[in-house]
Amino acid sequence: MSMDSLQARLTEHSTVWDRMRDCRKPVLLYGMGNGAQKLLDECARRGIEVAGMFASDEFVRGHSFAGYPVLRYREARARFGDFFTAIAFASQRPEVLAQFYAVEREGETAAPDLPVAGDARVFDGGYLREHLSSFERAFALLADEPSRRTFAALVNYKLSGKLGYLRCAESSVDDSYRLLALTGEEDYVDLGAYRGDTVRELLDHTGGRVRSVRAFEPDARNFAHLERNLRAWGLRDAKCYNLGAWSGPGELPFTGKAGRGSALGTAGGGAVPVDSVDRVLGGARVSYLKLDVEGAEREALLGCARTIRRWRPKLCVSAYHRNEDLFALPLLIEQIAPGYRFYLRRFPYVPAWDVNLYCL
Repeated sequence: MSMDSLQARLTEHSTVWDRMRDCRKPVLLYGMGNGAQKLLDECARRGIEVAGMFASDEFVRGHSFAGYPVLRYREARARFGDFFTAIAFASQRPEVLAQFYAVEREGETAAPDLPVAGDARVFDGGYLREHLSSFERAFALLADEPSRRTFAALVNYKLSGKLGYLRCAESSVDDSYRLLALTGEEDYVDLGAYRGDTVRELLDHTGGRVRSVRAFEPDARNFAHLERNLRAWGLRDAKCYNLGAWSGPGELPFTGKAGRGSALGTAGGGAVPVDSVDRVLGGARVSYLKLDVEGAEREALLGCARTIRRWRPKLCVSAYHRNEDLFALPLLIEQIAPGYRFYLRRFPYVPAWDVNLYCL
C-alpha cells in the first residue's frame, strides 16, 4: 500500500459510538439545545445509555433538558465521579474551546460527529468502508501535505470523536487568503453571503478593493443587512440577489434562522426562490467564487458548471455540511473542470466545522 494513501494514515479502528457504549462509566452530555437532542436520539438508536447532562456554569439555572437536570461541571464530577463526556454543541470561540480541552484533560471526552445538514447518515465504520474508494480518489487529488494531513485527521476524528485530531489540523483565515492570493481586481461571486461578512473579509485582504461583487442570500433579514452593508462600503459594482443558489430556477423549502445555519430544502420555514449562477450571471466573468450554502453545495456547483468551465475562477467551497462533502465535492469539481489544484483547510472549531476546499 502506498504511504500516500488515505488508508495508510487511518489510525482509528473503534468508533466514538463503540467507545461510549463500552467505556464502563457513566456517559454525560456537555451542552443543551438541538445538538444535544440529536445526540440523545442517536445514543438511543444505538443503545447507549446517557446518565446525565451538564453545561457551562453561566448557562445553569436549576433547569432541566429532555428530562435531565442540567448540572454544573463540578456538580457532575461530585455526583458521578469519573465519566465519559460527549460534547453536544458547537463552538469556535477560543474561551469555549479552552473549556472543552480542560474537560478533556480531566476525563475521557469526545465530540461525536453528527451531520449538519438534513437527516444524513451518521459517519461510522460502515459508512467509511462503503465509501473508502471515493475517499481515496478525493485524497489523491490534494495538492499539498497540509491538505492530506487535514483530510486524514478529519476522517480519524469523524470515526473516533477525539479532539486531538481537530487540534492537529487547524489553519487560520489569513493562511487561506495567502493561499488564494486575491487582488483588488477580483470579480467575486458570494453564494451564501449572509450579511456580507466574507465580502468584508475579502476587502480587508485586498486593501479595500474589488472589481465587482455578486452576492446571493436567501434569508430575507440577512439580505436586508447584506444590501445595507454593501452600500455602506461604497462598492463600485455590487449586486445582491435574494435567492438561494441551486442547479436551476425554482422554489424550495427554506428554514431561515436570521443568522448562520439557514438552509434550503428543509421544511418548516416557508419557501424561497432559487436559481443557478449560470442563469443569473449570463456568462459574466467570475474570478473568485465562494460557496457556503448549508448543505446545498452540490446543487449550487452544478448551477455554476458553465461559469467554472469558462472562467476557471478560484473556488472556496464549504466541505463539512454533509459526510460526503469531503469526497463528493472535489470529485464533482474535477468532473466539471479537470485540472484544478485542490487544497483543504480547517479553521478552529469543535466539532469539525469550517472545513473549506480551495481550488486554484
